[in-house]
Amino acid sequence: MTKDTKKSADQTPEQILIEQLNEQIAMLEADKKKLESGLAEAEQTTKRAQNEYVNIKFDMDRLQRQVDEAKKTAEKDALIKSLKKILPFVDELRKSLEVMSDDQASQECQTSVKDSKLAEGVQLVYDKFLSTLAEMNIYPIEALGFEPDMSLHEPVSAQPVDDDTLKGKITSEFTRWFVRKKDGDQQVIVTSKVVVGQ
Repeated sequence: MTKDTKKSADQTPEQILIEQLNEQIAMLEADKKKLESGLAEAEQTTKRAQNEYVNIKFDMDRLQRQVDEAKKTAEKDALIKSLKKILPFVDELRKSLEVMSDDQASQECQTSVKDSKLAEGVQLVYDKFLSTLAEMNIYPIEALGFEPDMSLHEPVSAQPVDDDTLKGKITSEFTRWFVRKKDGDQQVIVTSKVVVGQ
């Protein structure tokens, strides 16, 4: 007789059943430990995956903001570059209107209908340019009567003035430039060249 056979022969059926149940309980506890270990690993894997997801989402959001900012900057730079080529023509229209009004004043209204129609046409084109630029948040830099602001005006000459209130203030514009105003931000395209009274 072997030891196990002798042992089972000495035991009652209840004791054998209890022993078998204890063995099954031990096996179930071992399985439980394996499952708990597997569950802990799965939870760690899930946490890692969640952290990686959050990090990737953060990186993607940051990248999207950078792309949007780069796109806005590129659009703004392209607009400014185009405006620098177009705005001299707008300023030439302004100067043409000034010359026409000076000529009309010196000839004391002896201008022909053709000249007045030309002045009206130039004025219409100039006004249309200004309104289109305003729709793009581009406005002329105000200068006349103001003290020079180095971020907006570039004094190129000084002119003696009789009126003391005009001393140190802008008396005329050599070139009028524009500023872009959007969302409380102001960007000077090119500073205006002005004459200051002294």
